[in-house]
Amino acid sequence: MTDLHRPALAKDRWPRLLWLAPRPVGQALAAVLAALALLQVLGGTTAQVLHLSIFHAINASGRWAPSSWSTLSVLGLGLCALIVFALTTPPGHAPATRRLAALLACFPIGGALTHGFKQLIQAARPAAALGIDQIVVVGAPLLSKAMPSGHAVTAFTVATLISLEARLPRPWRLAVWALAFAVALSRVAVGAHWPADICAGAALGVLVGHAGWWCASQGRWVAQLMSLWGQTLIALGLLVSSAVLWALQTGYPLAMPGQRLLAAVGLGVALWRLTRLLPSGLQRPAQGPGRRAAPQPSTRADDAAADLA
Repeated sequence: MTDLHRPALAKDRWPRLLWLAPRPVGQALAAVLAALALLQVLGGTTAQVLHLSIFHAINASGRWAPSSWSTLSVLGLGLCALIVFALTTPPGHAPATRRLAALLACFPIGGALTHGFKQLIQAARPAAALGIDQIVVVGAPLLSKAMPSGHAVTAFTVATLISLEARLPRPWRLAVWALAFAVALSRVAVGAHWPADICAGAALGVLVGHAGWWCASQGRWVAQLMSLWGQTLIALGLLVSSAVLWALQTGYPLAMPGQRLLAAVGLGVALWRLTRLLPSGLQRPAQGPGRRAAPQPSTRADDAAADLA
């Protein structure tokens, strides 16, 4: 078969299985971050001392801006990522819908890898290794299962998915990566993780993001999510997720104002979308036996879904 007769989606359907990353930047970033994590785990005395010095330097900043670090830590929750992606996925927008589908695929992949490594490594957290009175602890102290940082996995998965979409201008994409780094650093600032934990989590997040992006290109995920019932499901998911976030006790009370603000925006947008979507579904007449339903004007979401099918 010549190249002229190959399917247009062939490259999208056959990823580079070694890294699951179609871009060299993602490979390089994951490799560097993983190397930094391994340097601390397998390194000698010098590496351990350097790692401890970096931890104390970052952790000391938690004393000066505890509210900001707490808010950044809460932003690293997968629930917050889901709400943000649902908020920024307007009906009929194919690229944003694919990004949301990729995030949904990332949850089982990233969750299995993160908790699998945590159970396997069983690394003590700074509060357990050094003592709570020897470090800055913001929020509830955590003691076990340090590596990798799940918040870092989520932050870098989100940044990877946004970069792969490549719809934002370069300055905005850089801002997204800067925010991901800030979320990861917040886990050290609040005393919950070592620097090596966030490096390992960031590397894992880059790879999980690429894997989820590839999964979203398989089958009819995006087309189904862009249909009327798919958009209704997204709105309902946004409503439930925002309600859960509103009541969720994250262990960081200083982050509650930002947490409640995001939840309130999610609840408002979800209710507004449902008031627009549900009447559209109810107004479609049922097609009885022997009757032909009157043609209905297609919506933007239906047209885009048909294009993707």
